[in-house]
Amino acid sequence: MRGLRSAYPEFKQAGADVVAISVDTPEKSRAFVESLQIPFTVFSDSDRELVRALGILHERGGRDGSDISTPVTYVIDRDGRVAWMHRSTDVRTRPDPAEVLAVVKALK
Repeated sequence: MRGLRSAYPEFKQAGADVVAISVDTPEKSRAFVESLQIPFTVFSDSDRELVRALGILHERGGRDGSDISTPVTYVIDRDGRVAWMHRSTDVRTRPDPAEVLAVVKALK
């Protein structure tokens, strides 16, 4: 999130929107956004409906044994299709925002 926060102006300049989805409660997501000053929208999927529908639920993967989302980054094109995807089994492994931005710019 920090990397995306830093690169956010470049994504906007490229004509892209950045959206994140968290399995935290709306209150916890809001506090996270405020504490890190995240400039983009972070939705709460605390009931895990979306992550289940996308097939990215990581059962009992949280530190406390709770169900979390597998870390996934999607680039969706203007037609609503997945143009690029990065999936990881480790919450600490995320694509470099520069790599994602390059994909976005290549879609033009």
